[in-house]
Amino acid sequence: MDPTSKAQVTLIYIKATPLLGCIITTVPYFLFVAELIEKMAQGRGSAAETVIIGITLLGLMLHCEIVNAATYTVGDSGGWTFNVANWPKGKSFKAGDTLIFKYASSAHNVVAVDRNGYSNCKTPRGAKVYKSGNDQIKLAKGQNYFICNFPGHCESTMKIAVNAVLAAHFCVAVFKYIPSTQNVVVVDANGYTSCKTPTGAKVYTSGNDQITLAKGQNYFICSFSGHCAAGVKIAVNAL
Repeated sequence: MDPTSKAQVTLIYIKATPLLGCIITTVPYFLFVAELIEKMAQGRGSAAETVIIGITLLGLMLHCEIVNAATYTVGDSGGWTFNVANWPKGKSFKAGDTLIFKYASSAHNVVAVDRNGYSNCKTPRGAKVYKSGNDQIKLAKGQNYFICNFPGHCESTMKIAVNAVLAAHFCVAVFKYIPSTQNVVVVDANGYTSCKTPTGAKVYTSGNDQITLAKGQNYFICSFSGHCAAGVKIAVNAL
């Protein structure tokens, strides 16, 4: 099918489906403008009419979602209290998760310390001290250490060490189009530039193709005659 013969809109949704997030760069939006010259002869003489039609051959809607980070109440129903040091065991924490410390503000506090402060129950100079009784603290990547520095409390294992890791993520590109008029072909950089389909290239034809992006550059073209050359192609860099 000639890509200029019929106005059509094809949307591509790049959808992040991460645990933490996904960044997509090099997101092009292609608008092909075709000039159609129609000549007709009616009655006496002839008339020439030039029609300029803007045809959106390939649109790209970027839709990224970030799944809400998890929230944990330290100590569960018991809250932030003595003998809570083992509470993190068996749990998986990610950077960006939030810890909620619930306690009687007149009896306890929460101090963010380093490893030495955690091991020795010492409060480093300049350490952040929380004392609201309902503190919400976002975890940083790596080890996070917290103690209560009321006399004797940390020594009674009112302290926790939490390791937060970066979440793995992946991105899915959803291509929506009319199968009889287009397709989606995964190509390399050369195929993208030259509009050539490499031997063995994966071809999608459902009209609602969901393709998981690999890290780095991802190249897609439509291999219908003349379509890639008319701009029906995208290069997406998934970080």
